[in-house]
Amino acid sequence: MALTSHTRAALLAVLLVAVPFAGCVGGSDRPEPGANLDPTANESEFDTTTPDGRDISAFDETNRTEKGSGGMSHDHDYWAGRSRIDILSDEYWFIPFPLLPPGAPPGTAIADLQPAPPNLVFEGTSQLEIVVKDIRITPLDPGPHPLAHFRLKYLTPLDAPGGFHEGGKLEPGKPLVIDVKPHEADTPHAVASQWLFRVFTEEPASVYFNITITAVRGHNVVAWPPHPDLYAEKNERVVFDKDTETRAFGTTQFLITGDDASWNRPERVITYGSKKLLIEVEVKSIEAPMTPVKLFLDYHNASEQPRIASFDPTMNRIDDPNGNLKTYRFEIPVTDFAMDSPYAPESRWGFRMLAEFADVPDPLHLGLQGCMGCFPYTIKYHLRITAFGESHSTVE
Repeated sequence: MALTSHTRAALLAVLLVAVPFAGCVGGSDRPEPGANLDPTANESEFDTTTPDGRDISAFDETNRTEKGSGGMSHDHDYWAGRSRIDILSDEYWFIPFPLLPPGAPPGTAIADLQPAPPNLVFEGTSQLEIVVKDIRITPLDPGPHPLAHFRLKYLTPLDAPGGFHEGGKLEPGKPLVIDVKPHEADTPHAVASQWLFRVFTEEPASVYFNITITAVRGHNVVAWPPHPDLYAEKNERVVFDKDTETRAFGTTQFLITGDDASWNRPERVITYGSKKLLIEVEVKSIEAPMTPVKLFLDYHNASEQPRIASFDPTMNRIDDPNGNLKTYRFEIPVTDFAMDSPYAPESRWGFRMLAEFADVPDPLHLGLQGCMGCFPYTIKYHLRITAFGESHSTVE
């Protein structure tokens, strides 16, 4: 579990508010804004594929593009003449939790770190340099730490949750270098970085340290296609519609391995033009030691990532006062700070139904209302998510 320099007095991490990027830089030879582009015409300079070969999910739905400057081929150079940008620099206090985290030694001090918005692994990044220093047992300890050896794993925007890469050993004061391929950079207009850095010790320990992650420019920043306009011809889109389930692993499993309840990702992006979501749930079955008193929706948007050892501070609970353990209906407003990038290959939103049980003690005082996680349970349900919006134009 990680406690930052700003939150070390509390046990839960505080989610930083996303700040949007301002501006795109337009190219000189561009199609007319609002052009009806053919997504299969890859030989065109203005085709609907990314310059690094990634899929753009929105162009699987439409070949309509925005009006305004967003409807032009353009680049996204946020380096402002710099060759190095610190995308994360802070102090953290890690304690041994959970007890047996996956892929790490027992009792390790561990946490997942995400660059705070508006920092991204910008297009053009060829390397990341990670440096740890000032290693102590606690913030009050004069140091240095007598026994603390760090390792790092990382997740890129291309990786599925949990699909971490081995980064290597972090030596105090010595940069650990990760090579970044062009298609591993965050997509332009992402509201938050999809990179995740898992830092942990090789032995059980309490450890306080400073870490800085620096993006180094080495690749070109090139022109991207116009922004897709998903609402040019209709004001609603079904982004998820299928039978699914939530598997909650229970407090014991959470304390041991850090495993939380499973998430469902939309099959289509929730991006520019989106104004609200309608979530409709039809419960098929509930497998639990006792009948819950209520079910509720939990979700996270594209600026938030579930992380190990965090008690899910990114959770957003919504109750349906008319819910009856069978049918539920929820509405969520979509803000600029919550959206997927218009270029995203897939959505980074997450949704799940969770249960609350009555008269079950919470002996560890984990703040789990109604003991949501005192034991494992499974909810099977049909989930339908409809995004409502309007045609979007970028004005800069």
